[in-house]
Amino acid sequence: MNGGRRLPNQAWSLVVALCAASTVDWYLLFVVFWIAAQREWSGLQTAVLVLATRGPTLLGGLLGGRAVDAFGPRAMMLVDASARGSLCLVLAAAELHGEVSYRLFCLVLAGCAATSPMTYAAARTLMPQLVPDAQIARANTMLSLADQLPIIVSALMAGPVLEWAQGSTFVVPAILMAGAGAVASRLPTPGPLRRGPEPAPTRAVPIWWLPSVTALVALSTGYFFVYGPFQPLLPRLVETNLDGDAGTYSLMRVLLGLGSLTGLLLAPRLCMLDRPGVVNASGAILYGAVLIPLVLTHSAWVACIIYAASGIVWGPYATVESTALYHWTPAGMRGRVFGTQRALTITAVPVGGALGSLALHRFSTSEILTTSAIACSLIGIIALLTPAIRRRTPGTSTPPRAQHRRPTHGRTPFSRASDAPDPP
Repeated sequence: MNGGRRLPNQAWSLVVALCAASTVDWYLLFVVFWIAAQREWSGLQTAVLVLATRGPTLLGGLLGGRAVDAFGPRAMMLVDASARGSLCLVLAAAELHGEVSYRLFCLVLAGCAATSPMTYAAARTLMPQLVPDAQIARANTMLSLADQLPIIVSALMAGPVLEWAQGSTFVVPAILMAGAGAVASRLPTPGPLRRGPEPAPTRAVPIWWLPSVTALVALSTGYFFVYGPFQPLLPRLVETNLDGDAGTYSLMRVLLGLGSLTGLLLAPRLCMLDRPGVVNASGAILYGAVLIPLVLTHSAWVACIIYAASGIVWGPYATVESTALYHWTPAGMRGRVFGTQRALTITAVPVGGALGSLALHRFSTSEILTTSAIACSLIGIIALLTPAIRRRTPGTSTPPRAQHRRPTHGRTPFSRASDAPDPP
């Protein structure tokens, strides 16, 4: 089977399940941050809410990734669907009896955050068992699509719900998680994991003993951390700088998602480059440069165009990273690696967001977000100075032009047998 054929039906089912689960993540973020702005919660309250929304993801990703390796991807996807669906029903029931309290928001969102990395780690671990090696880059692009399309879907749903159906705000995510669980229940339980290019370790080793993996995950963690203030403060920017409302905010999120989908068109080609660290570090530099004008403009339409452009830059990032991590990680460690990666990156955003919210006591929204945008570019520059980020795919000595002339039998440049991590 070659890389030009369509993905198997089971691979598409996995994409649908991840898309539904990711939509719940973005939907809850969208709704909760807008509610926080409308209720005029203090900077400290918003900071705590941000940490509750994403903080427990750190523990959930670390433990959930190990659970994926131990119990299998399908089982942990069902656990996540059951847990998050039930918690969303708790919020829905509380909403029917009146206004949801701040404390209940924090508790329920913390529970959702703890289980959400399971589906992501499970999907990234299971997909290589469903497709041939020649289709790995394309399959990872589809999973990235499933992780980014929810930006559009959630914005399209949340805006109208907040405006016209406030009494059923949290019924929507409960239904989505039920759908994700139904699809996951039909996924296969794989047999022994197919080995990738990496040799299996002779004993359990810490993730940081895989230098290529550590460098990529560290870059993403720092990048997501300094971007964090945009999550809770963007609604304030819309209101203060752009004189906008929920419709403006929703439109910007939709355009961000459309930009991300456009950027995904570049992902398969970028995955073929032999320096994924350089690709993603350069993306961080460009992303920060694009965001600076967003903070400075007072035109809603200009802001929408800029935010869409930032989505194009953002789009290929996760696919490039996940394809490299797949090829650089032994098969038996993929759940742990993807769980840890998800835990660190998703946690980094709210920690940065919480610090940004606390900074409102001393600085304006525009000052905080300008600093955040500049920091995104600085993180990319610092990463480019790191040898682990700059080096080529391990074992590569042939110039890229010559590599494309050499038969690869359906492999990407990442998939050579010599592509092994440096010794600790």
